Amino acid sequence: MAVHVRTIVLIFASLLLFVSAAPAQDAPKAPDAKLDGNQILKKMDEVQNGYDDIYYEGPMTVVKGNGDKKSYGMTTTQKGGMRLVRFTTGEVKGMAILAKSRNKVWIYMPGYKKSRRVAPHAMKQSFGGSDFSNDDISSVAWTDIWEATLEKEDDKLYYLNCKPKPGAEASYASLKIQVAKKSFLQMRTDYYDDKGRYVKYWINSEHKDWPGGFNAASLLEIGDPNTGHKTFIKINEFKINQGLKDRYFSRKQLEWGR
Repeated sequence: MAVHVRTIVLIFASLLLFVSAAPAQDAPKAPDAKLDGNQILKKMDEVQNGYDDIYYEGPMTVVKGNGDKKSYGMTTTQKGGMRLVRFTTGEVKGMAILAKSRNKVWIYMPGYKKSRRVAPHAMKQSFGGSDFSNDDISSVAWTDIWEATLEKEDDKLYYLNCKPKPGAEASYASLKIQVAKKSFLQMRTDYYDDKGRYVKYWINSEHKDWPGGFNAASLLEIGDPNTGHKTFIKINEFKINQGLKDRYFSRKQLEWGR
């Protein structure tokens, strides 16, 4: 029996190091070669996911168009292309979702007391009334799905226009991504359907330095620009490179590791 589920997530981290020690009489440094859209997208992937493993904790708050709010405690763990999300408070307490890849996603629901495979047709559905979809959590590397064209740039940002790669299954027809030029952090993403309609946005903000020497956003906002419905994740704790084993991302851990 297919399970219609909703989910969330997705998170990132970055490390920027610059050292300069050129003698005063050295010739001026030649400018870096101009990057194309796919190179920028690849660098963004490396900055946000280029760690052995990632863990973060913080509440998810869902805000309806009328202003009503609900909050849930949440933890997210990632290694390579795998993610495990757990909900720790509220009406979804005990629920967990495991993404081994985009096509292998399982949900654990306390009422069933076992995990079930997420059906392909449910990948576009949201979770717990949030603005995150199953496809959001199962897609780790942007370059696996998207090809990017550099539309323009200014002093601070690259502006990418992204289309699905040939043969790739994507939930949206196109994306527009803003990438910080200094850090290659993903700052904003706008989503468009096959009719060209603007249907979703994702904003990363309130960047800070975390223990371990990396900088990342502490506030994620994703929402529907047409209804005002939106979801926030406020990150309180962020860790990288804890030495997690692959077995942590198993169905057994999904069902019994709570």
